[in-house]
Amino acid sequence: MKLSDFLTQISVALKKTYEEAAFLPLSPAELDLATNAYFARGGKLIRPALCLCTAAALGHKNAARRALPAALATELFHLFTLVQDDVIDHDTLRRGAKTAHILAAEESRLSKTVRAEYGTSIAILAGDALFSRSVELLSKAEGLSDEARLSLILRLSSRTLPLLLSGEAVDTRLGYQTQLPSEEEITTVYRNKTGVLFEFALFAGAVCAENGMPSEKLCAAIENAGANIGEAFQLTDDYLGLTASEEAMGKSALSDIREGKQTFFVREAYLRATEKEKLLLDATLGDEKAPIGAVRAVRGILLSYGKEGYEKKKQAARENAQMLLDCLEESEAKTLLSEIFDLMICREN
Repeated sequence: MKLSDFLTQISVALKKTYEEAAFLPLSPAELDLATNAYFARGGKLIRPALCLCTAAALGHKNAARRALPAALATELFHLFTLVQDDVIDHDTLRRGAKTAHILAAEESRLSKTVRAEYGTSIAILAGDALFSRSVELLSKAEGLSDEARLSLILRLSSRTLPLLLSGEAVDTRLGYQTQLPSEEEITTVYRNKTGVLFEFALFAGAVCAENGMPSEKLCAAIENAGANIGEAFQLTDDYLGLTASEEAMGKSALSDIREGKQTFFVREAYLRATEKEKLLLDATLGDEKAPIGAVRAVRGILLSYGKEGYEKKKQAARENAQMLLDCLEESEAKTLLSEIFDLMICREN
């Protein structure tokens, strides 16, 4: 099966699972809109794909079907983080349309003086609603033992969420501090902010396949794959933030520069740039009103000093993630999982 066909099948199956979940309606209307908006737009569905492929690779097609609620839960948890991330980053676009806090503000029809603040508050609540729905799906997942359901909920709440929040908090802090972050700090952000949810998707697939806790060896391979692919994925995300068009990314172009995000590319540039280039970096990074010419010049500096290291890190991460694939027997699901790994690293949006 082609990966594109597989992802299309996942999209259809997740929409059906979402409809059948019959979540309690939310009010007022702007909260319901903000909560449902991102799922309705679709997306790459990488995390559900990781979950379902792992379940199928370790079990069979029945295991993949049994994993659908967990796959949807993983996607809704991801959307919860996106809604709140957009608030933190003051982004106005997500997946080619308005972000949740902008939608909520407009839907409220309140006066313009309070609309933006209200939209932000509603978006935060929408994120909470999405997290609640992800836990609800795991707690009610049919075909799983009580042990399996409990292990998924505990993993999500006691490991995935705390690590992800810590990664997001450190990432936010780096945007305010003046000193250059260490390589270890950046790696920790990438692995916690992004990799830990990939890890959960893989873990959930394994739990659904075995209807219980995976072996220690498999858990170690899953954690290693999630961390490495997560780091490479975030590096690629930062790279695309410098190179891709706004249309391709579905969000504000070059927003990372205007926000002053302390990425791998920023660190590499400061370590190797000339004094003149550093002055431009100092004047432009974090300036939301920086002239587009200066922003584009900074982009050129970041790419010139960071691209080579970025390519090396991508290759190393993909090689390290191979440990998980080596634990799996040859199957169509394993082939698809390998293709998903490659897609995550080499994507164009």
